Amino acid sequence: MAELAEQRGYGSHVVTAVLADVGSGCLIVIAPFVLVLVGTGLLVADGGPVTTAVGIALIVLAPVVAFLFWRVYSRTWARAPRLYCFEAGFILGGNGQLRPYAWNEVDVRKWSKTHLVGQAQSPQTFAYLDVRTEEGELLVTLGEANHLREVAELAARIS
Repeated sequence: MAELAEQRGYGSHVVTAVLADVGSGCLIVIAPFVLVLVGTGLLVADGGPVTTAVGIALIVLAPVVAFLFWRVYSRTWARAPRLYCFEAGFILGGNGQLRPYAWNEVDVRKWSKTHLVGQAQSPQTFAYLDVRTEEGELLVTLGEANHLREVAELAARIS
């Protein structure tokens, strides 16, 4: 990555945006916690040998579930496409390909959309950033969680 950026004269690395929703990984903690909680409850309830066996099984299963969730999460995170941003350009990486672009070779446009959120359907406005080639091909759309502000500032400096 750094070698390609250096060949293209893109300068220093500024930020990397992960372009997939890989989740927060909270299931790694929550699922085992619930299993241990329920298992402990069954052990304390003293409902007989079957209840005790199920309680022990749930407690033993908790670290296995945590490991499995961690494996899925880490694999998804590792395969997620990324936007590697440098001072004078960026490299779009994904599907085994690296596509380099200079900031002055792309069109960057910021836009917003209002979505209805939650049970009360409250309107909230979210900002987005489209990065397109000069021919109009959409390369990436960034949301607020994808370093939108930093990418917009980099593109504005060069344009």
